[in-house]
Amino acid sequence: MKKIYIVLALLLTITRAYADEGMWLINLISQYNMSQMENYGLKLSVSDIYDLNKSSIKDAVVALDHGSCTASFVSNRGLIMTNNHCAYDDVQKLSSLDHDYLKDGFWAKSLNEEITIPGKSISILIKVEDVTDLVNAKIKIEVDKGNKSIFMMRKIFKHVEKSKVKESGYEVCVNSTFRGKQYFAYYYQTFNDIRLVSSPPSCLGMFGGDTDNWNWPQNKADFAIYRVYASADGKPNKYSKDNKPYKPKYVLPISTKGVKNGDFSMVIGYPGSTHRYKSSFAIEEKINVKNLSVITVRTEKLAAIKKAMNESDDIRIKYASKYFNSSNYWKYAIGENKCLKDYDVINKRKTLENQLRQYSKHEKKYIGVLDSLKKYYTIRANFRKSEEFFRESIFGCSDMLLFAMHLKGLKMILVKKKPQEAKVKTLKRNLKTFYKDYDLELDKKITSIGLRNYFENTDKKHIPSIISKILKDHNDNYDDLAYYLLENSILHDANRLNNFLNHINLEVLLKDPAFVIVDAITKAIHKNRLTSRKYDKKIRTYATKYTHGILEMQKDKQLAPDANSTMRITYGTLGGYSPKDGVFYKCQSTTDGYLQKNKIDNPEFRLDADIKEMLEKKDFGRYKAKDGKLYTGFIANCDITGGNSGSPVLNAKGKMIGLAYDGNWESMAGDIYFNPEMNKTVCVDIRFILWVIDKYANQKYIMKELLN
Repeated sequence: MKKIYIVLALLLTITRAYADEGMWLINLISQYNMSQMENYGLKLSVSDIYDLNKSSIKDAVVALDHGSCTASFVSNRGLIMTNNHCAYDDVQKLSSLDHDYLKDGFWAKSLNEEITIPGKSISILIKVEDVTDLVNAKIKIEVDKGNKSIFMMRKIFKHVEKSKVKESGYEVCVNSTFRGKQYFAYYYQTFNDIRLVSSPPSCLGMFGGDTDNWNWPQNKADFAIYRVYASADGKPNKYSKDNKPYKPKYVLPISTKGVKNGDFSMVIGYPGSTHRYKSSFAIEEKINVKNLSVITVRTEKLAAIKKAMNESDDIRIKYASKYFNSSNYWKYAIGENKCLKDYDVINKRKTLENQLRQYSKHEKKYIGVLDSLKKYYTIRANFRKSEEFFRESIFGCSDMLLFAMHLKGLKMILVKKKPQEAKVKTLKRNLKTFYKDYDLELDKKITSIGLRNYFENTDKKHIPSIISKILKDHNDNYDDLAYYLLENSILHDANRLNNFLNHINLEVLLKDPAFVIVDAITKAIHKNRLTSRKYDKKIRTYATKYTHGILEMQKDKQLAPDANSTMRITYGTLGGYSPKDGVFYKCQSTTDGYLQKNKIDNPEFRLDADIKEMLEKKDFGRYKAKDGKLYTGFIANCDITGGNSGSPVLNAKGKMIGLAYDGNWESMAGDIYFNPEMNKTVCVDIRFILWVIDKYANQKYIMKELLN
């Protein structure tokens, strides 16, 4: 027993020693990170990872849909691998009762069977350029002109981007770090002919559902494969039957040797946003306003949707993507609030702020920054609460009321008596997509939930009188109001809307109940924004000073900038952790977890019979480990966030060992506070992915490419 304790202590020691906070700029790794990564075990050079003169790993890692997720090239014929949940919306749109790709999976057996995904894109990073001096020079010009517009920086960025596009021929996006300390121009090449190749069945790819989401241990084959197509000369091109599979500059090699506790790992991808330099006042607002509105409204809404999905396959297919997208952040918000409180993050931040107060005695420019932040956050609080509950309760609940926003644009055109053919054409195109994934009776239920939450949680001064009157006319009964709105709107069904669009009448539009609700509430929100905008501007100004003060005060520390959907690298080691006294989680999961959790009466944990049989037979082939097990996932202490989903996880030699897809429950404060002992990146093991493709799906033509 004593030996066991010693081993566990060593495991924990390894995890702590190798935890490293930071999503680091890929172009500056030689300046900040290489020596540390080499100490952890990295066997690559800087030029192997990022190089402008030869192909390198950065050429294999791409932004999916401009940063919603990450993917990477895994074959020299344009195959890219990402997470199943990143492809979930595409698979849902392709699914029907006749072709239930969500439940059964999708497996193209040849190039001809791959399905084009309209609107899908991948962006390849060409290079990063420091444009700090150029941007600062433009700022000085604008300030000297007296320009104080909140849109000034956007104007400057657009100007720089336009000039760089003209010089290079690439797409260019300018981003700032540390709230204006540095500015970088990112050059991209974007491809738009993307076709779905593989997606596993939900009982493999989404196993565990909400219950396992944001938790460890997990068992998920969370992967999907697309193929990138280009013109015959390898250039980006819109869809064409003449396009050919794209040959990337660099393909990630795959390792099937497996992983173990203490192994080096790194993640390269496009993390969306972090807020590690938020003040205590901003964190309090996040907990008590943003997250509160999400948790309050979505808890009821999701319960209603889930019940309907469990009762009808038709609704399950229609609402699968909507449910996942909504539930994902709902559970995150619950976990974030819990972890922020459990880790006492607000008081930790206040301690840092007290140090800033002391520092400001010597650096006078920071005097009053904290008091000003507190003042303006307090004044703005009520406006922000009304807006967040509006967003969650109205547009976040009712599909019809959200779709009614399209009618506002139509109204402006009709009032000005301008031609509306283009707008009508757009609406007719959108209605096909909208009604395909819409159920009127379910929308009535969740619209009622939304309306009640809007009225109960919004300052009465911010609710338009006409809306209060409509509710009163329905005896304060939200079910009756929802029924009235949805039954009597021109949006009731596709035929009714199409008939209106063929005989457009402004008077009919202005009397439409769904339009009246949306028009009145959005006007009220706009009015509130006009009032609160001056407070927003003050908060931005003092938040920038606050961040710069924190950086200057800690100038001897190596600090990473917040994520902003640009390519970043993060690194650490595989290792388990102890979330509470007496509990220790190992760093790997196996297929045993599928069998142990399998429940016939629970859709989240229900295995298909053929998959269950395969797992029980343990026919794992070349993908099994020395102990005979097939490992499904692992955790490492790499620092990631949303947008990193689908990022390749690489070993010390730069070979792919898995895909990042989640964080553990104890890391839910990670966007604001990195806990080095608790934050873990949850990854799917590449060996499990290959087993699913090879042994389960028998997708031989893909296997030849992946392990060529």
